[in-house]
Amino acid sequence: MGSVFNYPPRGDEETNVAGYPARPPVAAQIYTQALMVNMVAKASQGGEPVDKVIKWAEGELEGYLRG
Repeated sequence: MGSVFNYPPRGDEETNVAGYPARPPVAAQIYTQALMVNMVAKASQGGEPVDKVIKWAEGELEGYLRG
């Protein structure tokens, strides 16, 4: 399994870490819980409206902030 470290940027590429610019503990949860991936899946595969998916993600983020 690779990581950002294993793929240093070359040329005009930019590194991107899921959850940036959130605080590190929150960003780590966004990454490990695959929040953005789940959002895409809910909208594209689950057929849920984007507004509903965003509302769901807001709830998830609030949980990360509490935890």
